[in-house]
Amino acid sequence: MRELRRDPTTGDWVALVPGRPLPRRERGVPLGAEGCPFCPGAEEHTGAEISRRQGAGSWSVRVIPEQSPALRPEVQAGRRGFGPYDQVAGVGAHEVIVESPEHRPLWDQPLTQSIAALEVAQARLRDLARDGRFAHITWTRSAGGCCEHPRARVVAMPVVPRALSEAQARAAEWLARTGRELFQDLVDYEREDGRRVLLEEDGIIALCPWSSRVPFEVWVLPAEPGASFAGASQRLVGAAARVLRWVEGRLAQELDGVSVQVQLWTEPLRSPGGRWHFRVLPALEQAEGGISLNPVPPEEAARVLRR
Repeated sequence: MRELRRDPTTGDWVALVPGRPLPRRERGVPLGAEGCPFCPGAEEHTGAEISRRQGAGSWSVRVIPEQSPALRPEVQAGRRGFGPYDQVAGVGAHEVIVESPEHRPLWDQPLTQSIAALEVAQARLRDLARDGRFAHITWTRSAGGCCEHPRARVVAMPVVPRALSEAQARAAEWLARTGRELFQDLVDYEREDGRRVLLEEDGIIALCPWSSRVPFEVWVLPAEPGASFAGASQRLVGAAARVLRWVEGRLAQELDGVSVQVQLWTEPLRSPGGRWHFRVLPALEQAEGGISLNPVPPEEAARVLRR
């Protein structure tokens, strides 16, 4: 039985998924196309297709179910308490977006493929948002390392992650105290300072954040207010795809194939606030004593990535 449980000491939600395989440890050796379940010709092995975008003579982007989903749409919604503990039924959706038929990184493919992949992601967020049982929808892309075939995952859930709730609260507090939007102040300051900005293109800015948690962390965000990625214009989605493609390509070149996770931060469905953006996180995190240890200041990371 799938369920979500909340840690009463931190407020974090954890999905319990009995039977889900343990994650495999990456060995740093790229997996070849032979036997890849995401390549053309293996479609019958990936479950019933949810949607697809046609390409020239074949599909361009496919959406399929996660084979071992953390959450399922057929689960009956419900919430219970056990003393200090909260439990929510594991209702939701867990999907995989196969972002290209090609078995190579998106940054090494035509720009049109990156744009198509992000447009399909936006369409999935819009579609899943119609289900009133869901409180939040996430999108995460895996790149680099052993993840040669480009793919992303979409998870719709009945709860809002604590990190996002706290970010919303900080943005609301800043607005109440200053009368200004927090992310606009961040963008304006970074533009003026310039040391951490990587590039700005057609309303999208990429920068290494002031308090980067990991070496070469990059944020990609709209330069103007916008809480929901699902509501972003086609122009901004296309620009975001172009900038993400550039960032992922530069990270692949500078970090010699280190795996990277791209996270979408967007508003919860029924409590808008903040600004949608992508956080690009190389798998280089170190921590001690409860705080992150970053040996590469963001100013240095930005200088390296710009060259």
